[in-house]
This record gives sequence, C-alpha cells and structure tokens, in this order.
Amino acid sequence: MSASAGEAAAASSSQTRVALPALQRHGGAGVSVGTLPKPVFALQLEGETLWQRLGVAFNVRYFSPTQKLLPSAQGADLRALGAGVAGIFRPSPLWEARLGFAAQRLSAHGVGSAHNADDTAWAAGPTLASASSRSSCDPFGRV
Repeated sequence: MSASAGEAAAASSSQTRVALPALQRHGGAGVSVGTLPKPVFALQLEGETLWQRLGVAFNVRYFSPTQKLLPSAQGADLRALGAGVAGIFRPSPLWEARLGFAAQRLSAHGVGSAHNADDTAWAAGPTLASASSRSSCDPFGRV
C-alpha cells in the first residue's frame, strides 16, 4: 500500500468517528415538601447525557429522617430514598422540558409503643418538568 493510500484511509476513518455525548453530573441540596409529613432536608445527585436536543437524566435523592408523633408520644421515625429517570428535550440552550418516572422508598420505625415495628411503602409516578435559564451557559463554560 502506498503512503498516499494509507493517509487517505486514515483520513476517511477519522472523518467517520461519531462524537460521544458528554455525561454531566449535578449535585444539589434543598428542602423537600410532600414526600414525608414534614418538610425535610434533601440531597440529590443527578447525571445527564445530551445528544444535541435530546437526552436522558437520572437522579438519586436522600431525604433526612423525621419523626411523626401523636400527642400520646406514639408515632414513627420516617426516612426516604428516591430515584428517577427522565427524557430531556432541549430545543434551545435557554429552556428544556423533561418527562420521566420517579419512585421513593419510605421506611418507618415505630416509637412509643410496646411493639415497635418497622414497615416500608413505595410511592411512584410520572414526572413532568420545564426549566428556563436567562444565561445560555453556566459559570464553568458549559452550554
């Protein structure tokens, strides 16, 4: 094989490479309302992959423990852990829409009773979100 044929083959193989989407990671903290009886501190870790205008996001959430007691001092220690996945549609860098599914595992330990029992429940359902941004890039230069 001549040198020019080898160079042409190398050039054509470099032109056919497909750019892989970048994986972005996000972390957040805040207050969660509605999953547990009281507003609680929540931590979230999210990852997303975007291919031009479409993408996929996944997240894991931790809800800090709380307690629900009756006036008789009987009740439960409650905690929750959740996860979700969503499809992303981003028509412009200024806004995006998400449609997905999320589930939370709620666990409780009884307190103040002669028979303190443990129990678990699941909450799951669809999610729909829309977000907009005034800036087309974040402080780290990503679009």
